[in-house]
Amino acid sequence: MRTLSDSPTVRKKTGDINYEHDSCVHDFWPLKKPFENLCRSQGRGTECYNRFLNFTRESEKPEYDDDIKKMISESPVIKIGDPFDIISLLSFKGQSNYLIRNNDDNRVELNKDTFQGKYVMVCCFHAPIHCLDEEATTFQSIADVCYEMFDYFDDDDFEIVLVLKMNTKYNHQWVFSNFLSAFPPSCLVVPFDDPNRRDYICCYLDIRLPCKCFIVDRTSIAVFHSFPDFATDQGADAFPFNSNYSAKELEFMSMPKTTQLQEVMLSIASNNVVHRINQEGVHEEVSFSRLNEKKVVGLYLFNEGSCCITKESSIHTLRKAYKKCRKNQLEFEIVVVYIPFCHCLSPEVFQEKVDNFMEKNKISWWRMPYNNSKCLKLWKICGYDPNKLLIVGPRNEYVGVHGQEILTKYGSDGYPFTREGLISNHVKLLRELTLGSLLTSELYDYVLKGGDTPISVASLQPRNTLLYFDFSSKDTWPFEHLQKWYDKIKTKYPGYEVIYVRRNNKEDFDIEAIDPALSDIPWLVRPFQSKHSRSVVKKLFPPRVFPFDTLVEFGIDGHVCSVDTQNLYEDERRDGIPLECNLRRDVINRLRGSLWCMEECMEDMVRYLWCPT
Repeated sequence: MRTLSDSPTVRKKTGDINYEHDSCVHDFWPLKKPFENLCRSQGRGTECYNRFLNFTRESEKPEYDDDIKKMISESPVIKIGDPFDIISLLSFKGQSNYLIRNNDDNRVELNKDTFQGKYVMVCCFHAPIHCLDEEATTFQSIADVCYEMFDYFDDDDFEIVLVLKMNTKYNHQWVFSNFLSAFPPSCLVVPFDDPNRRDYICCYLDIRLPCKCFIVDRTSIAVFHSFPDFATDQGADAFPFNSNYSAKELEFMSMPKTTQLQEVMLSIASNNVVHRINQEGVHEEVSFSRLNEKKVVGLYLFNEGSCCITKESSIHTLRKAYKKCRKNQLEFEIVVVYIPFCHCLSPEVFQEKVDNFMEKNKISWWRMPYNNSKCLKLWKICGYDPNKLLIVGPRNEYVGVHGQEILTKYGSDGYPFTREGLISNHVKLLRELTLGSLLTSELYDYVLKGGDTPISVASLQPRNTLLYFDFSSKDTWPFEHLQKWYDKIKTKYPGYEVIYVRRNNKEDFDIEAIDPALSDIPWLVRPFQSKHSRSVVKKLFPPRVFPFDTLVEFGIDGHVCSVDTQNLYEDERRDGIPLECNLRRDVINRLRGSLWCMEECMEDMVRYLWCPT
């Protein structure tokens, strides 16, 4: 595991900083003893936040001597795609002939062979930076990418050079070295005791923002010169961070989010091993592909850290749903993905906080080893929203990007927590419904005609039947409209029947009190039974979807054809039997009122609406 190892200069005499009068230096990134809360808004009013405000007010724009500016005015302008003399830049036009390693201060001579056949990335920073500054998370992301780059490249292929433009008030060796301690030991550094060279490089690269990166390829062609957005947006997978990759990234992000997720999961499933501490306190490991072989896996993008978890945090909802899935023997596992990008803590410190929280609260979910680029991509797919749940079906057969919304809305009833799962589950339940299963009970297996003549439910088949479920008993419109339609359809199809079922009891409901003209309805009426009415609601409406007045079409075989026929009856010209039926569309229309009202869930609704049943 990587560590924030102090460079040798950190252990040297710190210089002339008066710590008693300037305690702000303890707040500088990277933190050696991280605070429990690095959130700027939650930190308001604290001593740390007040020091941050003072530090911000004292911040200065970088200034350079006239001699430095004159040297740069006489130097070639950087042009992407053109050759660039990286040795001349880093040697201060030949005035200095060495750099030092970040881990041991050993000198590396600068000559024509130093970077032969290597990529070179020069990173310039304004230093120091306060831990509550928004850019501190960017600096941490750059450090993470640097570690990742050394994992991607051999020492003979790649070099990173760090250059600091120091705040004059904090222009001290300890502050300089503390900043560098966040970066890999293999990085090269322009030494602290060479301020003119550091100023020359920073001014040449025009570092106006808090940081800037410049990259030349193996043939010394300039390929990148800009603010390092890649650190917070793409990771080392984007190297060399040039325009060609930008086009590739745009192509990736133009795909549907489910396609993006499937592409990322292919690389994760092929070489990732997940681990956990089980309920007995035993450490376990398994390959992701093995875990995902027969089970639905939820990737929980954990970005809160133990310090930010509140009673409203989504992890509590997830824990309840997970326990219920296990109790109901549903094949479901959760894999925690570390998302440290909202904090300026190193991934190791963040990971330790999350692990401690899980072990303290006896949460035995699986954990995925941290990979900066893959974690960034997963977070980007989720639109950088906190604590999302991505769903991966067995053997990666399907994926879903709205697991958290579905789980929050439906709990374990939403299993397997995908849109398609919600639709398919409810369509299946409706297809299993028959006229008999919906109308009959231990007390009643008949309906009434004319108020007192019983007609067996079984005798109503085979024929087309419409069930009118009156949930509110307050709206007269359905009565009036259905009455007109009924008279018209009955003339053409004498065998067609309408069955009336009400949710309210007879004390609350009186047709004649609503409209005396409707008291003599010709429809069949199911005798009221409170328990039966509640069961009808449960069978016709998905969990957590509020019931409403609805019309249910049954076919000749007695099975449900449609549960959204109300709009069909608004068309006075329609008189065909059977009506146009599409259960899938009906279920989607119902769910749109609750889950699908979210904009991000509507991106491909047209495809869902017209997909064959």
